Amino acid sequence: MSDITPVGTGAASDDNSYSALQTKLNVLMKMLDDGATELGSVRASMMGNAKRCDSTVTAIENADFDGEFIELTSLVSTALVGAAGQVRQLEQGALDMAEETRLVRQRHAKKYGPLDAVRSGRRHKTPKPGVFEE
Repeated sequence: MSDITPVGTGAASDDNSYSALQTKLNVLMKMLDDGATELGSVRASMMGNAKRCDSTVTAIENADFDGEFIELTSLVSTALVGAAGQVRQLEQGALDMAEETRLVRQRHAKKYGPLDAVRSGRRHKTPKPGVFEE
């Protein structure tokens, strides 16, 4: 697994221009997609461990281990399956958020993209909002 590190620090992250916001949304989408992929790997690993625990339960039953160890090992397997289910929900949440971020990015581009094209094509700066208000 990778560590999540902040993207952009200082004054550069305060840039909320059209292109900067599009970039931020794109980075967020990618991070959510990557996180969902990593969560899928974690879930698969947990399920594999749960299956190994089940195999271990069978092996220690056949070896006539104390019932307490059999029960504890079985409980670990059950806990891993339950935790994997919760990780699946988290994975799905990350995928849903990534999709919502895609939609927000598309809506933002549709609404503000043409305005940005006009503003970017000008020689002169556009006045800040409220410049003529007293």
